[in-house]
Amino acid sequence: MQKLSLWVTLGLLAACSAPGSGGGGGGGGGSTSDIPAVLSQNLDSATYNPTAQTLTVQLTSLDAGPLTASYTRNAALDVAGYEAYETQFSGQQRHFIALFAQNPRANVIAGVVADGGQFVNYFGGGIYARVDVFSRPSSGLAVYNGSYVGVLNTGPFTGPLNPSAPFRTTGTARITADFNPGGSVTGGITGRSNVDTGGVLDDVFLDASAVDANGEFTGAVMFSDRTSIGTYGGLFAGLGATDVAGVMVFRPVSGNTDLIEHGAFVLPCTPSGTSFACP
Repeated sequence: MQKLSLWVTLGLLAACSAPGSGGGGGGGGGSTSDIPAVLSQNLDSATYNPTAQTLTVQLTSLDAGPLTASYTRNAALDVAGYEAYETQFSGQQRHFIALFAQNPRANVIAGVVADGGQFVNYFGGGIYARVDVFSRPSSGLAVYNGSYVGVLNTGPFTGPLNPSAPFRTTGTARITADFNPGGSVTGGITGRSNVDTGGVLDDVFLDASAVDANGEFTGAVMFSDRTSIGTYGGLFAGLGATDVAGVMVFRPVSGNTDLIEHGAFVLPCTPSGTSFACP
């Protein structure tokens, strides 16, 4: 597990609880989060202030001259309620886009960032963290619905030496959770499309994985035929697991091992009539 820090500023600097802890908000500061390296990849840290609409990012390489880059808010690139930020140190340097969201209850956050590639590689990764207290239900079922967004490691071709801004993706996400002993989390993302080209993308699904005592989970991303194409991970947040957030990294096109998508979801528990209630 890579040690990854996320400092979240919410006006009065609410403390960010690490996965694996139930720490509470208030008082200022932050904490480190254990996010699998397969998900964080090149993203070392991020500082996101949704109130001031600012984002600073530390990648392992090439997003800015300083070690920590201040990304510029670009509302024109927002996708499905996720805020967009971007940076490009110069016209000949890599063009990065980040998509971040915090839920209305202000208890969880997730985001992804990547460039669209230059030369023969790209840099990107994802992050998620709790901002407030968490308690895991001891039983019960729950459903979480909302929007998904992602960034691809490719974009409009502008020449063999020139950088590309990453294409953005979106879809509708649903996650179900069983909080009974031995229960699991699973889900899927449908109606997926490339925001910038309008192209339709295949649905993807989250294979069932265990939810640990701290409300964390990690599992495989799959096509409908159960072909494994990547990894997802995340955590539940709030008293009684009112929300869930996480990130994904996977190959979205069958047979194409070069195209990679970094995705994020921040979803509320959504009761449906009297058939079930949130924990």
